[in-house]
Amino acid sequence: MKYPLFYTLLALLLVQGAACTHRAPSSSAAATRIEHYLERYAKKFPDSEVAKDPVTKIDVSSVTVIKKGVVDADTFLTTQSGALVPTSFSLMRKPLGWSALYRDWE
Repeated sequence: MKYPLFYTLLALLLVQGAACTHRAPSSSAAATRIEHYLERYAKKFPDSEVAKDPVTKIDVSSVTVIKKGVVDADTFLTTQSGALVPTSFSLMRKPLGWSALYRDWE
């Protein structure tokens, strides 16, 4: 082989990259995905609670792996009126990142 060090480093990089693909998203990444989901939901359903009383702050208390590619994020949503709403969102791994799936209001 002409470049054995190059191919060794390339193989190491690919193995390490493949090992990191199944990690759960961070709290800030989960909050961003949930924020985008709620914005789209408010536009789609203008008569919903989310559209009438917009969310101003999202606090992710925990991110738990359910199975490969699916995590559960327990969050607290602070609305514009000041109400604190506990919620649970499921996030699913897609080819271009994580996507939020609304689950329930507690």
